[in-house]
Amino acid sequence: GGVGGGAFPNFLLDYTHGRMEFRDAHNAFLMIAAEMGIVTAVVLLVILVMVAFHAAWLVWFAQDPWLKALGLGMLGGVAGLIVANQFSYCFGSQELTGYFWLLSGLTVRAVLIERTQRLEKGSRKLEAGSRKLEVGSRK
Repeated sequence: GGVGGGAFPNFLLDYTHGRMEFRDAHNAFLMIAAEMGIVTAVVLLVILVMVAFHAAWLVWFAQDPWLKALGLGMLGGVAGLIVANQFSYCFGSQELTGYFWLLSGLTVRAVLIERTQRLEKGSRKLEAGSRKLEVGSRK
C-alpha cells in the first residue's frame, strides 16, 4: 500500500532519508504508486490500455465516420495523457481528467453500440436468408 492520497510530500523525507525537502514526484504514475500503492498504479495503466484498445477498435472497425473520429481522437488523448503524466501530475487537473474520463466512457459505449448494430444486422441477414430457403423449399 501507499501512504495515502495527497500525502507523498509529507513522507518525502522518509523516502529520501532527509536529502530532499517538500517536492512533487514529477511523474503521476510514481506519485499514485507512492500514495495509493503499486496495485492502484497498475490498475490505472490497465484501464488506460483498455480505453486505447476500444479507441483503436473504433478506428479500425466502426462504420460511422464520427465514431472513427472519436476513436482516433481518444487514441491521441490516451497517448498524450500517458506521456504528459511521465513529466507532471496531470491527473490532479479536473479540467483535463473530467473530459478525458467522459470521452473514455463514450468511447467504450460507442464500441458496444457498434457491435450491437453489427449483430442485429447479421441476424437480419441470417433471417432473410432463412426465409429464402423456406420459400425455395416450398416450391
